[in-house]
Amino acid sequence: VLNKGLDPVFTNKLGVPDLMLAGAPVKLTETNERFALPADLTIDADGMAIDAGVMDAFKHAVARGAAGQADVVLRVADVFDDASLSADEKAKLQSLEAFKLTLKSGEATITGRTREGVLRGMATLMLMANRGRFMPNADLPSLVLYDAPRMAYRGWMLSGHNSKEELQRAIDVAFLLRMNKVMIALGSYSTPTAFPFDSYPIGDKSRTKQEFIDIFNYARARGIEPIPYMSPWNRAQYLKVTPGGEALLAPDPDNKAKGTTLNLDAANPAAAAVMLGLMEEIIDTLHPENFCIAMDEVHYAPTLTSPAAQEKGWSVSDWFVACINMTHE
Repeated sequence: VLNKGLDPVFTNKLGVPDLMLAGAPVKLTETNERFALPADLTIDADGMAIDAGVMDAFKHAVARGAAGQADVVLRVADVFDDASLSADEKAKLQSLEAFKLTLKSGEATITGRTREGVLRGMATLMLMANRGRFMPNADLPSLVLYDAPRMAYRGWMLSGHNSKEELQRAIDVAFLLRMNKVMIALGSYSTPTAFPFDSYPIGDKSRTKQEFIDIFNYARARGIEPIPYMSPWNRAQYLKVTPGGEALLAPDPDNKAKGTTLNLDAANPAAAAVMLGLMEEIIDTLHPENFCIAMDEVHYAPTLTSPAAQEKGWSVSDWFVACINMTHE
């Protein structure tokens, strides 16, 4: 409970920075000149394929000034052997996502080691411009900025139950924060799954596969890898939403599970076939490079209580290894 006398005002202890950046850059050199946010941009992408939606968002963020035009050059090149860079700085710029951003009066150049590096540079300028448009003259310092991620994997997990528009907005934020992964949960805990499966009737049919294809491609266009997340072997109680689905789960005769958590009866070939079919449907539809199968909460529910598991004489480790092997194959 807040004290009624509390005055909820913004602190004045910290000044607002001229540059809004997602993290500290590898190297930043500012000059006394200014880069005025223009009213219009001309963009030379040097033959590189950049998604039209990304280009539109970039123009919307940067071309927020009152007048004038700025020239923007986007290119892929190795410009990371600059003599002004220290050995430590060069080491940090070995990432495939490294980029160099140069701003001077009327001109911006973004050079990436790869297309992904160019996209990180574009996101950086967009975030800076979102701050710059509130500066007294709607401008930014002229500068030379080198940057690259220090972590190979940067992302967050999103719920596939959110609408297409909500997921795209979240991906837009991930792009500005220069993430390169989003994990999208396509399953469920106890309701119909977000993904509209055909191979087994557990999916939310108010959604379409094309929606998810569009969402995954939306992330890829921004240099972000979308990773489907589903709990196929543990926490598979969503199978209960269809008649007969409970027979595919390991029984919980003593009610030991946490809440409604139930694991798959992986020793039952019919249960395993259903789950492999669901995963294959996701792979065939969305063509992901990676797939997250969770498996961190197996201990919430029984695994070896089915006649099939007992007939095999499995240990819990046997159940776990069988699930991994079936997924791998």
